[in-house]
Amino acid sequence: MKTNYDRSIELLCPTCASTFLSCQDELENEDSMYRCSSCDGEFSYETIKASNEDRIAAKVEEIKSEVFADIKKDFKKMFK
Repeated sequence: MKTNYDRSIELLCPTCASTFLSCQDELENEDSMYRCSSCDGEFSYETIKASNEDRIAAKVEEIKSEVFADIKKDFKKMFK
């Protein structure tokens, strides 16, 4: 079975949907503030994450489907 299901997702600006977000802090963490290069808006990580909830949920569902398909394939091989 595949062991690496890592994915990345581009988060969009809550205001203008740009992907050009940059961290204002030296070390990125959940308390960091981000600035959009397009609209010059400043947002917390939580605000960005909340506005991208649908995109994140869709990616999670995609990964789940892939994992279940791989598990099903492995079980078929095991019980041949």
